[in-house]
Amino acid sequence: QMQLVYENPTLGEIAELSLHYPDHLDAARLREAPRRLKQGDRPWVARCDGELAQLSWTGARDHLWDPEAKAAAQIPLESPVMMIYESWTPPSFRGHGACSSALRHLAAEARKEGLDTWTCCQGRDTRYLHEIEQAGFERRAQMLRWRLFSFEKTRIR
Repeated sequence: QMQLVYENPTLGEIAELSLHYPDHLDAARLREAPRRLKQGDRPWVARCDGELAQLSWTGARDHLWDPEAKAAAQIPLESPVMMIYESWTPPSFRGHGACSSALRHLAAEARKEGLDTWTCCQGRDTRYLHEIEQAGFERRAQMLRWRLFSFEKTRIR
């Protein structure tokens, strides 16, 4: 098992990472980072031997949502949770347990704050779904979305 070191990077460190990973940390994500930090969300990086092995954002939420849906499809929650979102693993670390280890670490951090942890993924992202299950998460809800041209319908079950 690889040894991962976790840290919360500064905005400057995130910008520096974008130089090495421009396909993931593009200009739109960099523009979004200050707003996320201002609302209290935190970026997390996991490093293995100094190399980026995993990157995620966390934030307290009282609802879950589908960030790709046009309509504001939300699942209200009974109490706030720590939401893990935009988890990304560089290709060289995929399939080696970095993502599931990071998810377990972030869940432990949330427990220290007295919060349950939630994350979500696209149903077609089977690699990330596998990592989520490996980390011990359970499926709680499913958001289904249908699109036909400009018509969109979202259902939560």
